[in-house]
Amino acid sequence: MKKPLIEVRNLRKYFPVKRQVLEALRGKKQEYLKAVDRVDLLIHEGETLGLVGESGCGKSTLARTIIRLYRPDEGDIFFDDVNLARLSDRAMRPYRRNLQMIFQDPYSSLNPRMTTRELLAEAIRFHRICGPDEQDNKIREVMDLVGLSSDAAGRLPSEFSGGQRQRIGIARAIVLDPRIIIADEPVSALDVSIQAQVINLLSDLQERLNLTMLFISHDLRVVRHITGRVAVMYLGKIVELAPTEMVFTRPLHPYTDILLKAEPGLDPRVRNKEVAIQGEPPSPIRLPQGCRFSSRCPRCQDRCRAAEPALHEIRTGCFAACHYPL
Repeated sequence: MKKPLIEVRNLRKYFPVKRQVLEALRGKKQEYLKAVDRVDLLIHEGETLGLVGESGCGKSTLARTIIRLYRPDEGDIFFDDVNLARLSDRAMRPYRRNLQMIFQDPYSSLNPRMTTRELLAEAIRFHRICGPDEQDNKIREVMDLVGLSSDAAGRLPSEFSGGQRQRIGIARAIVLDPRIIIADEPVSALDVSIQAQVINLLSDLQERLNLTMLFISHDLRVVRHITGRVAVMYLGKIVELAPTEMVFTRPLHPYTDILLKAEPGLDPRVRNKEVAIQGEPPSPIRLPQGCRFSSRCPRCQDRCRAAEPALHEIRTGCFAACHYPL
């Protein structure tokens, strides 16, 4: 395994919950939504790491904090031995070209008033990727990489399909020659018929450009296809981290096991009779004592309600935050 490109230590990101004026005047204590709560994570150079979990578990917040779209409240983010968490916004600027993001919604992530050429040229100029005389060649090269014809460069985003817009979003990210790409649910807003094309494109680009990728998705089949390792997140914490095939064939955490059993099968005639995950997750504002999954876990015991388990190695290369792993 290559050295870590990103090393996250004890990362925390909370969001203050809005209070009414009268509540503040009466001295009501400020509450916080604990989106990312003391996370440790390594992303190795050249790998594709999957990040999965239910909606609202903190996946996108973790990703955006890692690349400093959000400033962390606490913890460290090492990129090539530089602690990004300690940098000011001004000092962070030279590193931004190396940490790029592909957003979920290709409809809202592109400026509707700018042509594809203008979108790409703006990024090139801002980060000084190449001189003006090389700009057009760079744009043509990147559009060819993502499967768009060069004559599409003069068209507005509204003139493209959803899949084509996402290709433009991918082009905007790779035009900066980044070291790591954060793909945040990159196909969830696309038609099923287009999703496979975009996934295969990302996989091809990762190999051709030697990219490191953090791939966020709720679709476990896609994650199994494209990633080498998987981190499972629940209520702001990583609860399992292991090679992809080990997660899918020998999960350690009860939450991971239930997620896999709840995944719908490919054959609509075969109904999944496994019991789905029970109940709703606790509020990320008022987290329970002990294990955060204890109220929904079929294996819960008294120890689980009393003490929060740490993420620890259970099998070689396989980690879980569970007192009683599978």
